[in-house]
Amino acid sequence: IIQRIQIGENGYAFIINKEGKIVAHKNMDLVLNQSYLYDINKEDPEKDSETKVFINKIVSEETGVDELKI
Repeated sequence: IIQRIQIGENGYAFIINKEGKIVAHKNMDLVLNQSYLYDINKEDPEKDSETKVFINKIVSEETGVDELKI
């Protein structure tokens, strides 16, 4: 179900756990390879910083909806 959620024109939903591991994503290779969200943007310092803030919100158990460009 998560893989089919479209948000706006180009967005989509995904789920990561507290460690940042991707557990549901439209790209099933990321799930099957047990990829981590923080690995996706590590080549781009600005996006990497945004990713770390995003993951810190998850680790702190903050609830809500947020946007992350990857």
